[in-house]
Parts: sequence; structure tokens; C-alpha cells
Amino acid sequence: MAEIENGVFEFAKRFPHSNKKDYFTMLEGRTVRKDPAEVLFGDYAAKWWEEMKPGMSVSQIRDYTTILKTPESNRRLEIRPSMRQILEAQRRETAPFQSEYVFLNTKGLPCVQDSLRWLWVKAMGKSGLPFRRMYETRHTFASWALSKGETPEWVARTLGHVDTSMVFRTYSRYIPNMTRRDGSALEGLFTESINKKNGDPEIDTICDTMPEIRTANSI
Repeated sequence: MAEIENGVFEFAKRFPHSNKKDYFTMLEGRTVRKDPAEVLFGDYAAKWWEEMKPGMSVSQIRDYTTILKTPESNRRLEIRPSMRQILEAQRRETAPFQSEYVFLNTKGLPCVQDSLRWLWVKAMGKSGLPFRRMYETRHTFASWALSKGETPEWVARTLGHVDTSMVFRTYSRYIPNMTRRDGSALEGLFTESINKKNGDPEIDTICDTMPEIRTANSI
């Protein structure tokens, strides 16, 4: 895969009249790498409008029209400002249909997975990128979040994992602190402490009056 150059995701540009553009707003114009573990797509899910009350920062997925994959699928997800902006834009677009669903087709009916999958395949084909399943968008969400410093616990909770073991096993190379194995973090803390001691007269006085540390040989 290394010989393949990077590409740019341009869904809205290639499908200007599609009512699915808001699915991919955060990806538009981004460079997409070909490494399967680093495919740059985001993790999105349709929501019912009644779940997104005005002023809410957290949304709870409660109702499904299908059987949940695992008990953990019934979970709380944060609605970040960027996500809220996308959802509100989509709501304005579908408002004439007065539907309880977020993503609708041109007839005002809820989007079904098969039709969305067909659109995804078509978009991937036009992009010239190696095919990726839409499910793999989870990997990008996790790798993006971890590389920007989000905690593994938050990522695991958002993905619906019962603990962080899967996150560490799959995405450890994206966790900044796990890619630095030279002790520099601890060294930095030690250096900071030394600098504070040497530069603060009060700390110097306290340290000078502290009893001498006795070793086993001096007892």
C-alpha cells in the first residue's frame, strides 16, 4: 500500500445535490491516507430529534429499530459543538418532512443501511481510494481522538467497549504517551521540580531546614 499516494475526500464536491452531505462534513477536503489502520473517516450515527433537546451537551441513545449488538450499545454519547452544528444543519434541510428521524431520503423516509452503503461504495469509487467498509470509520474516530490526547477511557466508552483493553491493543501507537518510551515525561517532571526549588527562596529555605536523609549504612 505504500506506493499509493494520499487522496482527498470530496463528497460534497462530487455529489453537490446529495442530501447525505452532512454525513461527511467533518471529512470534506481532508487528506486520506492509504494505511488501513489510518483511514481518515469519522464515526457517525443517526439520531432521533427528540433525543437532542435544546442546550443538551450529552445525548443518550435509547431507541433502536433493530436489535442492539451488545448491551453496551445502549450508551451515552457526547454531542460536541461541531456535531451539533452538523445535526442542526441537517434538521433544517429535512424540516419540511416533519420527521422524527435525522437522515432522510428524497421522499422523506428514514435512510436505510443498504441505500447508505450503496452511496458509500459509489463515493469510494469516485474518490479513487482503496475500498473501505463504512464500519471502519470507527478506527479513524479512535485514532484521531487518541492522537489529540483524548483519554483511552473516554474513547473506549464512546466506542461502546466495556474497558480500555481493546483501545490499547488496537490503537496504542496513536496514544502520544505510549509512543514515547524514553522516560522523558518523568524526566520533565523531575527537571521542573528542580527548577522550582532552585528558583524559589521559600522552597530553598524549607529544603535547607529539612532533616538529613539517613541511609541504612549511616544508621
